[in-house]
Amino acid sequence: MASEEISKEDLANQTEAPTPPDSSSGTTTEQSPKMSAFIVGYTGEVGKELVRQLAKTNTFGKVLLIGRRKVEYKDEDIANNPAIEQVLVNFDELEKSKDSFEGVDVGFCCLGTTKGRAGKEGQWKVDHDYAVKSAELAKEGGCKQFHLVSSMGANSKSMVFYNKLKVRRCFWTFNVQVAFIDVIFVSE
Repeated sequence: MASEEISKEDLANQTEAPTPPDSSSGTTTEQSPKMSAFIVGYTGEVGKELVRQLAKTNTFGKVLLIGRRKVEYKDEDIANNPAIEQVLVNFDELEKSKDSFEGVDVGFCCLGTTKGRAGKEGQWKVDHDYAVKSAELAKEGGCKQFHLVSSMGANSKSMVFYNKLKVRRCFWTFNVQVAFIDVIFVSE
């Protein structure tokens, strides 16, 4: 069977991933429905960029932006994208919003704050407690992949609270045992 060449432009314009060929006939079967995703922490720098990229590429059929406040987007790729929906929650009572995590295929956790903005206890609550609770609710809701953004400096033996916190949140999230967990380390 001859392979078909696909240009970068064709790939960029593709809105749905093709279904693998049916091995019995060698033909492509119907298009599979697009997956859905959620993003917690979509108002921070990493989260904002992730929202821009997902809106631009139309990778998912539905993207839930789960957060504590509504954002008015000026970027037309985001503002006019019917796949993107904002869901307002109270992270201190996230259990009450567990239906927002149900039936979503892929989760992205970009939650984080600074000690200067939230204090040490507040930073633990946002970076650890909210992230772990999001992973737990994602798992309960049937999520198959959970991507957690962390920090390059994460180190359990560090003298710096922030670096220890980032490692501990990784371990606690792994303990939730979502089908697939990926930790993405970004540099500041």
